[in-house]
Amino acid sequence: MKRWLKHLDPRRSLRAEIGLASGAIVLLLSTALSFYAAEASRQQIEQREGSSFVRRAQNALDVLDRGMYERSREIRNAARLDEMRDPGVAVARKRELMERLQTNFDAYAWIGFCDTNGIGLVGTGGYLEGKNLSKRPWCTEGRKGDYIGDVHDAMLLAKLLPNPSGETFYLVDVASPVFDHQNNLLGVLCGHIYWSWASEALDSKRTPGQDIFLLSRDGKVLSGDAPAWSEFDQLAPEMMRHHRAGNQTGYHIERFSDGKTYLVGHASSTGYRDYTGFGWMTVVREDVTTAFAPARALQRHILIAGALGGLFFAWLSWLMAGRIALPIRRISLAADRIATGDLKYAVPSQPGDDEVAHLSRAIHEMVASLTGEIAQRRAAEAGLQLAAKVFGQSNEAIMITDAENRIVQVNAAFTRITGYQSEEVLGHNPRLLSSGRQSPQFYHGMWQQLLSNNRWRGEIWNRRKSGEVFPEWLSISNVTDA
Repeated sequence: MKRWLKHLDPRRSLRAEIGLASGAIVLLLSTALSFYAAEASRQQIEQREGSSFVRRAQNALDVLDRGMYERSREIRNAARLDEMRDPGVAVARKRELMERLQTNFDAYAWIGFCDTNGIGLVGTGGYLEGKNLSKRPWCTEGRKGDYIGDVHDAMLLAKLLPNPSGETFYLVDVASPVFDHQNNLLGVLCGHIYWSWASEALDSKRTPGQDIFLLSRDGKVLSGDAPAWSEFDQLAPEMMRHHRAGNQTGYHIERFSDGKTYLVGHASSTGYRDYTGFGWMTVVREDVTTAFAPARALQRHILIAGALGGLFFAWLSWLMAGRIALPIRRISLAADRIATGDLKYAVPSQPGDDEVAHLSRAIHEMVASLTGEIAQRRAAEAGLQLAAKVFGQSNEAIMITDAENRIVQVNAAFTRITGYQSEEVLGHNPRLLSSGRQSPQFYHGMWQQLLSNNRWRGEIWNRRKSGEVFPEWLSISNVTDA
């Protein structure tokens, strides 16, 4: 275990230093890139989801606008039929036509015809026949041309039509004037449509987990999971401010009054063909946790993939670091062996011209030079040992002086012949042996010959420590460093 930890210590392993440094850089880069890619992908998907919510709101609104247009066209076409334009056609025949039209689209609550005075002449199921309908907007406006009325209470029909649930129901109106063949106004043909039709149409566009609201021009709830005619400002004030600022379509994230945060897309009606619309607005919402689940999942996948990729490339960096450090490690081992004195250990040769190759060749040359120098020193040491042996065992008195002509060493024969112990003469000038028998000219000539020939030989009289003068054959040689 300690061995492995040693390999991982960057202070003790070049491979660990390179591998950990490059691996850390790779991990940091891959992590940063992963976070950037994950965040960019998340934003892109959230933007795409928001745009899709706007399209869903537009599609839901388009179903309603098209439906209102189709109902208006049905009533307009029915008003142009001969049965309606001919005053002589029996009421029963007209009622049969209206009931057939009602059967084709079961969202019709009632279809009826009133004269120019607003008196109901014909109605499906016989409802409102003979009633004064002149105060109804569809009756007064329908005389002027095609008319589509916004959502309203059932009023007169609320007491006549079947209502098993007992809840208040609402209607929308479509009406068209009826003219005879001489283009004289006969009255108004009107169709009342159950507002539940709009809720069913919206439900058909709703996917699980989503809510769709239909709002009036002034922001009242016409359909959706909220009390009818309640103010949508109470649910999503930020979205309503966004809408009133003139943004007909858009999406954003908002915390609703129920405490949950939703992704909200909205779109406003602009009508369809000659139906100008009522300014209705559809709102599609979904809890952000669900709406952005794909974005969060992709973000996690990118981060996981980035982490795995970073680890993989960090592992590759470790392998490459090992490959890079291997020659240096071999050279280091060789240097350790050489440091212990094993000069015969072969320094690994590294091909190429890079720094490692230069280092390998330099160490190899250094070892070769060191080996040669050691061999020379050993030879010199052997010579010195031999000289020392000769110096010590010679029967001739030998002394060695330095460049200042001071005695630095004498042999045993010198001590025996002169009577001086080595400590008595070391550091002194050889003239302490002078007997005084040779003239200054003799010594001057001796030194001149030494300077010119590096050696002198001859007979000389010296004096022992006891004062005894004795002759000796003297050989003097200069010793140089080269």
